[in-house]
Amino acid sequence: METLNFEIINIDYRVEMLNIDEHAVAEITPLVTAKADKRQMLVASLSVDGHELLPSGKIILGVGETTADLRAIRIIDPLTVNTPFSEGGYIMSMTLTGMNNQSATVESRLDIPVD
Repeated sequence: METLNFEIINIDYRVEMLNIDEHAVAEITPLVTAKADKRQMLVASLSVDGHELLPSGKIILGVGETTADLRAIRIIDPLTVNTPFSEGGYIMSMTLTGMNNQSATVESRLDIPVD
């Protein structure tokens, strides 16, 4: 197995609740922290409960540790969509692809806070 040219340190999600046209909307911004030995670009894709919501975000890694945010995604009426059927909230699946098409996928669960 080939070793990756980057290391994923952390993936976090910042959630902001909005009210748009009388609907609760969760605006979710992915925050990626990764480390690399040389400058490179990663292409990120994000799926939520199996639905690709961010098909192609780009992150530029410098030498050492870099934290970058990706374009925000929105989930309309998040407290009533899918969460009763998903143990522990939404399944967030982030795939990062670097040089030579090397990729790593990190899966986590995200609970949308109740106001």
